Amino acid sequence: MKAKLTRPAPVKNPKTGQFPKDAKGHFINSPAGTVIEHRDAYKLVQMGLGIPDDDECRRKCGMSDEQIADAVKAYERTDRGIHPEDFDLYEGGIINGYDRDGNPSLDGKRVPDEVIDKFRGVEEEPAPLSDE
Repeated sequence: MKAKLTRPAPVKNPKTGQFPKDAKGHFINSPAGTVIEHRDAYKLVQMGLGIPDDDECRRKCGMSDEQIADAVKAYERTDRGIHPEDFDLYEGGIINGYDRDGNPSLDGKRVPDEVIDKFRGVEEEPAPLSDE
């Protein structure tokens, strides 16, 4: 059975059973699009890291196209560490992660609160009325 990776991921070498590493000892990722042939390839689909690449995998994963797309999206959000409260910002393209201080960011640059509020339709509070 075959599944195709939707994003880069470390993959065991089928001959050695080991994950390949670079000279510094870091795992080497196989690129998105790599086809994995294994009896458990359907699990990659179920967790959102792959899509079926043959009919056997499609049947075994037991998921519709919509469920597969949702799993891929959920894996991507989790991989980026997107907090559930910010899913709308991520899906809307307003953020794609967080800066070192935990502030919502887009391509490493903090997204101003005003941009987030505007996207979410939050109105500015009116200035308090004066007694004069």
